[in-house]
Amino acid sequence: MMKRLLLSLILLTGTIFAQEQQQAEPVDSAKVWFSIGRDYLNKNMFEDAIRNFKRSLRCNPNFIPAHLELAKAYIGIGTSYISKGISDTGYMFIDSAEAVYWKIREIDSTDSRGLQGLGFIYSVIKKDYNKAIEYYKSALSVDPENVDALYGLAKVYQNIGEKTAADSVYKAAVNKNPNSVGINYSYGLFLVELSRYDEAIPYLERALQLGIEDKDKEKEVLVAIVKSGVEGGKNKKELYQKVLPYADTLIKIDSTNYVYYIYRGDIYAGIGKRAQALKDYDAAINLSDNNPVAILKKAMYLTYDLKLYNDAVPVIQKLIGLPELTDYYKALGYFLLGDAYFGIANSTYQNAKAKGNRAGAGEAVRYYEMAKDAYTNA
Repeated sequence: MMKRLLLSLILLTGTIFAQEQQQAEPVDSAKVWFSIGRDYLNKNMFEDAIRNFKRSLRCNPNFIPAHLELAKAYIGIGTSYISKGISDTGYMFIDSAEAVYWKIREIDSTDSRGLQGLGFIYSVIKKDYNKAIEYYKSALSVDPENVDALYGLAKVYQNIGEKTAADSVYKAAVNKNPNSVGINYSYGLFLVELSRYDEAIPYLERALQLGIEDKDKEKEVLVAIVKSGVEGGKNKKELYQKVLPYADTLIKIDSTNYVYYIYRGDIYAGIGKRAQALKDYDAAINLSDNNPVAILKKAMYLTYDLKLYNDAVPVIQKLIGLPELTDYYKALGYFLLGDAYFGIANSTYQNAKAKGNRAGAGEAVRYYEMAKDAYTNA
């Protein structure tokens, strides 16, 4: 009797254990296939990713992470086809992604990520901004803490020119997640677009501090910081000094890019470092093989900032003498030459007047005539 009881207990325990294993297996298998799918997705092997996410969902049809990654894979392959001009096939995959996002909504009405995904599709791919706004707002009504939905909504407002709304939503997003590289990056560039340079710099700096993996985007942020300092420094001088290290960094990254030397030359000019500014402008001229913009920068600095008119004249003449110079730059050059000659004429006249030098006054008249001729050519 005791043996029979023990045998029954062993069989019962084994049956329960087997049932538990069978119940646990679908979830575990779903996670295994999901993990494999993510590996493929990270390598942009979208078809393999889709196949494995579908396997995951056959094990557990309500496994939302697999649905989310499946939608990403559909979007990845869809946009790839669209970029190659195979739009019909591409949008078929995009529609599949849309269906997946709706499925997430069916599985769990409290999960806002499906609606957020729909917002992404309609904002970035289908460019139907009204629908995108509707979906992002719906996502936020489900989960006000969905920062990705806030970020997406801000980008939509920015794209349609609703700058005040975009600014407000960006602020909400960055306040909720101040450590997001993407939000700091986008909001900083948005503020640059609005010419709010002083406000932009801290967000762009924060994005750099957090780490930007894409080297092109990192360079874009560095350039935006430097340009913000150059433009903002006109009204707030301390910005020049603040962004100087970033200009140095750009030149270390690419010492052959003449534009970076122009930026740094502008900064040095702003903080009154004349020799360094002229040196950088000369470097820009040499590296660019006499690009008219680089020559103009030096000529304008000599003429308007330093008022070294005699030094400016040969630089301007070099500009005007460039072969195949466009009419636009030629007109600028002659106008600048007129200003330089006018400056020489004024200083010559003032010196002659102070010394009672009639010959000097005559020389001033000659420069006035030269200025007049230059303006006429402009």
